[in-house]
Amino acid sequence: MNNLLEADAEEIFQKNENIQGILLTDKHGYPVFCKGTCTQNAAGAVSEIQRMAESLETSKIKHIKLENPISNFIITSDDTLTLAIHQKKK
Repeated sequence: MNNLLEADAEEIFQKNENIQGILLTDKHGYPVFCKGTCTQNAAGAVSEIQRMAESLETSKIKHIKLENPISNFIITSDDTLTLAIHQKKK
């Protein structure tokens, strides 16, 4: 299963020139895949941001978006994996 996830994540990274980094973590915050600006060191923090947002918002959170003038950082999760994407603004 990990090989399929890694292949899909790699394809997302390669097909969109605005994506600067991509990170997949498991439900415990351990890195499954990382590429570009998203490193293994960010895995725990990304998972924790997702958990904190879920504790603050009672409805099911679809995604979290952090943005600055030049890029966006989007985090989304299901019960087993968390996906983070760092992308340049167009």
